[in-house]
Amino acid sequence: MQSGAQAFGREVLSKVNRVSAGIAKPEDRWFATRPCYAPLAQAGFVHPLIPESYGGTGLSALDLALAAEALSAVDLNVSTTLLATGLGREP
Repeated sequence: MQSGAQAFGREVLSKVNRVSAGIAKPEDRWFATRPCYAPLAQAGFVHPLIPESYGGTGLSALDLALAAEALSAVDLNVSTTLLATGLGREP
């Protein structure tokens, strides 16, 4: 998962800064980067957050943390949203 996250970061997230540069308000930056979230889900980075019984991969929090670290090396915004999604689904 970590190597996949590194490749995803290079190929997709490296474009985020160009999209969000110069946008002052955080909520406007989030909306500007929103197109990056669908490929993130399609690449399988959201699936570890979902239990296997509901169609996810059921990977560990460590796997998710390693992927988030690799994504954060390229862009902090999108990976932070990914981690917040994980925290939001925990009891």
